[in-house]
Amino acid sequence: MLWALAIAAGIGTVAAVIVTVTTYVAALAGTSYLLVAALPVLIVGQIYSYRAIRARRVEERRTMVPINMQGRVRPLRDPRRLFFGDLRRDVATTLIVLAGLGIVAVLTAYPAVSKGGLDGGGPGCPYRLRTRTDTVCVTAAEYDQVRAGQQRVVAGILVGFFSVHMGVALSGVLRRDGLGRRPDDEPGDPAAPVDLQGDG
Repeated sequence: MLWALAIAAGIGTVAAVIVTVTTYVAALAGTSYLLVAALPVLIVGQIYSYRAIRARRVEERRTMVPINMQGRVRPLRDPRRLFFGDLRRDVATTLIVLAGLGIVAVLTAYPAVSKGGLDGGGPGCPYRLRTRTDTVCVTAAEYDQVRAGQQRVVAGILVGFFSVHMGVALSGVLRRDGLGRRPDDEPGDPAAPVDLQGDG
């Protein structure tokens, strides 16, 4: 199950990145089919990620030493540990950066999508945009720009979610198989998985 989720989220990440990059040049045809295929993976990945992260925080509260007499504990402040507890730090950092680039892609689409929504066409005006108060006639280039911007918003969001879901699922696989120790974990780090088998 976890391997299937990790692979599906990885494929979704790659597809969303391709769509995101392409929309900087022109809009793509058939992206609605990709969105339909992505929805089940997105829903399952979100449910699993929420449960995994919540379980990690509960485990943290049980295992970390209180920092004062009131019994409060330090939270997992590093997003790499919070989302991808058992992944190597370089892999976790790459996934965080990838999710951040998805957010950047969404922001770069704002100038295009703020012009209005696609409203098809009609006699004398083959390309129309719908604003809050009116419908305006635009050129084919402007229409395609808005369409590409809308696709980039959706693809950028999917890049962010899928990259996180893939990392969380991979972390779960490593934790389940006892392969989660990172070479750069510090001794005594309460967030680091414990090797119960030892070297002997």
